[in-house]
Amino acid sequence: MVLTLLYLLIQLEKPNLILSAAVKPNLYQARQRFYQEWDVWLAAGYLDKAIVMNYAKNLKDFAANIDIMYDNLPSKYRKKIVMGIATYNQSPDKVVDKIKYTRVTRFSAVSFFSYTVMNKNPLYFESIKKSLYPRD
Repeated sequence: MVLTLLYLLIQLEKPNLILSAAVKPNLYQARQRFYQEWDVWLAAGYLDKAIVMNYAKNLKDFAANIDIMYDNLPSKYRKKIVMGIATYNQSPDKVVDKIKYTRVTRFSAVSFFSYTVMNKNPLYFESIKKSLYPRD
């Protein structure tokens, strides 16, 4: 209800504004434990983007979250999902694995958490870039 009202208010005041939300990665847990029906919000058009906080360190857990999305969301909503990948709890090569898995499953956008990693170690992202784009 609150999101519906927020959406209507945005449409009245700033119709070109993009509304996004950082959401839990497991659709079932998001609904049951955190009251985030973000798949419904996307389908209803209340959200323009869902920033999925898929911060699992283990690739198996990361992939399981994506598999649930894949099984429950029509493909037309994949372009509205930004896959959040943690950088604070894993090495650059593990981040690269998660970026590649995200691409293979046809989710096109990624974001990284957290910015403090770049501040503490500016070369962290250089190794990711070199792995993904070796010719640059």
